Amino acid sequence: MRCPEAKTMWPILPRHAGDHALRWPAPTILCLALLSVVLLAGCGKKEPLRLGYTGPLSGKGVGLGIGGRDGALLAVEEVNRTGGIGGRRVELLVEDDGQKRDQAVTAARLLMDREVVAIIGNMTSAMSVATAPLATERQTLMFSPTSSTEELTRQDDYFFRLHAPIGDYARRLADFLYHERGVRAVAVIIDRGNDAYTGSFLASFQTQFTAAGGTVTTTVDFVSAAAPQFHDLTRKALRSRPQGLLLLANAPDSAMFAQQVGKNGSPTLLLGSEWSATPELLTLGGKAVDGMIFMHGIDESDPGPTWRAFGRAFYGRFGYRPGFAAAYAYETTRILLQALATDGEPRRLRATITAIGTFAGLQGAIRIDRFGDPERGAFPLVVVNGQMQRLRK
Repeated sequence: MRCPEAKTMWPILPRHAGDHALRWPAPTILCLALLSVVLLAGCGKKEPLRLGYTGPLSGKGVGLGIGGRDGALLAVEEVNRTGGIGGRRVELLVEDDGQKRDQAVTAARLLMDREVVAIIGNMTSAMSVATAPLATERQTLMFSPTSSTEELTRQDDYFFRLHAPIGDYARRLADFLYHERGVRAVAVIIDRGNDAYTGSFLASFQTQFTAAGGTVTTTVDFVSAAAPQFHDLTRKALRSRPQGLLLLANAPDSAMFAQQVGKNGSPTLLLGSEWSATPELLTLGGKAVDGMIFMHGIDESDPGPTWRAFGRAFYGRFGYRPGFAAAYAYETTRILLQALATDGEPRRLRATITAIGTFAGLQGAIRIDRFGDPERGAFPLVVVNGQMQRLRK
């Protein structure tokens, strides 16, 4: 807001006094005085710095979206308690992408129209593939905490992410199963509704697993939005008598498949991806998901002081333990805020992030390359008594 000059604040009166001088009614003078106070007070205030967030806040996968939103909000609240960025408070504007492509594009456009400096999101690969072209067109950085499709790897665009490309996780899982667990045959149930993620994962996993000497015995396709018949799909996958069953699905669907495996009395080892590795899986799956294995980038049982402090702060604010979506969104938001504190010009945000390059994460350093792709570690996790624990040799 531009501050008015002092000479424009009051009506100009004639220089001479007398009966013919211009006289203003008292209420008018009072209103003008109050207006001047408001305008002058506004001159000392700075516009807030607005960040956007978009993820699935309705429908299946809502746990991923809520965790991401809360992680981003915690980071924003922390920086505001220390004075904001350059004396400006930070606001987080939130839109639901509904895990629907059209809605995701609309949500991103709404946030851009409100002149956010960057958007934290989307939280799934299919939605990021849908919105990345708009981000580049509008030159507004979209920084996804969790999207990991290979389709967006090494692209010179306005899409950045904190989750490593999914192929790396899939290959590590394949190697772990074959070499560490002696698994030779795996069946797959795959949600093609998020094929940008699940398809990339399956292709990398199958290539690595078969190269090692393993076999993918069968692949069972479904679409989560099309009311899947969990019993029938599970039976179809188990007909080949696999040693492992890889569930490439969201948390609610993975929980349902796990329960069906238990009802069938199958000893099959359950496997998953980070997409489903949320607190929602543990709540909905119960005992059925105990023993399920994932390749993961966040160790929720980490005893280190940084992770424990984050966990306490998150639980104290939201009343539940943070999962990987909350952790990644918190780290993503902190990276954006650090870059904005270094150089407050949003148009240089991409360049500032890549120039800084290495950032402190909750569990070690995170390096962002010139394409906005991260380098970070991954390791196997297993569900034990309703909690994710790191598998150690």
